[in-house]
Amino acid sequence: EDTEGLKRVAEQGSRGWPLWLWRHQQQVMADSEITPAIMQTRPLVLYGTPGSNSVLESMSAQLPIRITADEIAVADRKLTGSGIGTRFIYPNPRSPNRYVVVQAAPTLAAVQAGNRLPDFVADYVVYDAESTRSRPRLVFDARRKPLAQGFFNAHWQVPTVTTAEGSGPDAPSNDEALIDTGVPWSSLPVPPAPPT
Repeated sequence: EDTEGLKRVAEQGSRGWPLWLWRHQQQVMADSEITPAIMQTRPLVLYGTPGSNSVLESMSAQLPIRITADEIAVADRKLTGSGIGTRFIYPNPRSPNRYVVVQAAPTLAAVQAGNRLPDFVADYVVYDAESTRSRPRLVFDARRKPLAQGFFNAHWQVPTVTTAEGSGPDAPSNDEALIDTGVPWSSLPVPPAPPT
C-alpha cells in the first residue's frame, strides 16, 4: 500500500538530503496529523502519489507543478517517462509565510527515486528513472540530467521551462509559461540561483 511505502520514503528523506549538515531533525507525520496550527508554524515536506496525501491534494490546484497518474505538468509543458517524478519548494498555499517541499510522482517507486537526487537542486526538478538511476553527491552529472529544472521568479512563477536539451521551439515563451497559482503574495525570499 502507498501509505506504508510513503512513510518509509519520508523516513529515508528525513535522514537524507543535505539536512544532516545542519543537525536538523525532521518529524515524520501522517497527512491526517497535519493541523492548521502545524501549517502555520512549520515548513512541510510532503511526499505523495496522486490521491495518497490529503494535504497535498488540498493544495494541488494552487501549486505550480501538477502531478497526475501519468505525467508531471510544469506550466503548460507536460512531461512523461519511466519513473517520472518531481521535487520542488514553494510557499505553502495554506500558510504563505512557510515553505512546502513536495516530492511526488505517479508511482511510489518514482517518489522513492526522488531520494536519489543530488544534495543541491534548483527550486524545482522533474526527474525520471535515468536521472535517478544512481545518486550523484552534490549536483546532477552531465550524463544524467533531469527532464526539467529551474528557479521560480520573484513572484514564485515558472519563468520558462528549461529542459536538459535547453529551451527550443517546443518550450513556451516567458509570457506563456507564467502561471497564476492564486497563492497570496509571500514575504518569503526566492532562493537565489547559483552563479553561472
